[in-house]
Amino acid sequence: MNLLEAKFVADVKSKEKVFTERDGGGLFLVVEPSGKKWWKYRGVFAGKETSFSFGSFPDVALAQARKQRDKVNSSIANGINPAAMRKAEKATKTGEGSFEAVAREWHEKFSKVEWSVSHSKNILIRLEKHIFPWVGGRPINQIYPLEMREVFTRIEKTGHLVLGDNYLGR
Repeated sequence: MNLLEAKFVADVKSKEKVFTERDGGGLFLVVEPSGKKWWKYRGVFAGKETSFSFGSFPDVALAQARKQRDKVNSSIANGINPAAMRKAEKATKTGEGSFEAVAREWHEKFSKVEWSVSHSKNILIRLEKHIFPWVGGRPINQIYPLEMREVFTRIEKTGHLVLGDNYLGR
């Protein structure tokens, strides 16, 4: 059954067992015996089933749930894993996807395995001094190449060259 109107969603009554009302395109409303209603999506990406909760009704209206469903279906059609997309969006919202957070994660990975202690320390100092003040707090997926070019140009104007092993200087 398609949920054609938001009014219908509000009128759905709970039963003794959990049941669903389908809207189409993978979107459905789960109704619990307690009366709680929440939106759920189920679809297939790369041959594997994927499912998401979009939030509870009435906090998330039917129109909002449909927009979220359409966004997920569009990403699947474009070959984008919707689970990875959602994880990236969540990380961006919590600050985990900021340039600084990603750079520090990268630094941590290589400083333990590849670099000497002094080299690791120098890299972090350079990032903190020359890059984080300008783009560190920005979501990494919202930083553009021209912005990074400006950051590197600013570094070069201070006399620190971006050449060979002497990149980003001190």
